[in-house]
Amino acid sequence: MELLEVLGNEKWQALLDKLSRDYGLSVSLLDAEAASVLKSGEINVLCTHIREKKENRTFICAQTARGMTAELKETMKPVLDLCEAGLARFAIPVIRDGDLLGQVTGCGVISDPDEIDPFMLSQQSGADESKLKELIEQVKNTPEEILQKAVDETWENIKPVQP
Repeated sequence: MELLEVLGNEKWQALLDKLSRDYGLSVSLLDAEAASVLKSGEINVLCTHIREKKENRTFICAQTARGMTAELKETMKPVLDLCEAGLARFAIPVIRDGDLLGQVTGCGVISDPDEIDPFMLSQQSGADESKLKELIEQVKNTPEEILQKAVDETWENIKPVQP
């Protein structure tokens, strides 16, 4: 079975759009190799600023994505954690017949304001600390419990049916 066959293109897009709209996330459907298939939502101003430097995409964004994908492959269960910048990120596996066909990912909100350290983020990213503070104030705050609910509901909608 192919990834888009699980729900169909329109239903996948509707699911991504709902997650993005309801929770303020940038959401993607990724294939088994973690390549983007469908997207919804905008990348927030903080992440956009951090990603201006190409190496930050590798050391901040991609590092978290690789780690979460590895965990998905091992556990075949959803993961909710923080990215290297301290923003919430989740990955929900799409599994059929025991195979990981892909994943639904969402990121770009603050689940715990204490987890974002502008000084450390400045050191990691090379961005100006005062600019980062300004941008952090513009990022949506969504408590972890609410994000966990979104992950759980999405997982219920896409997890394989057990015989």
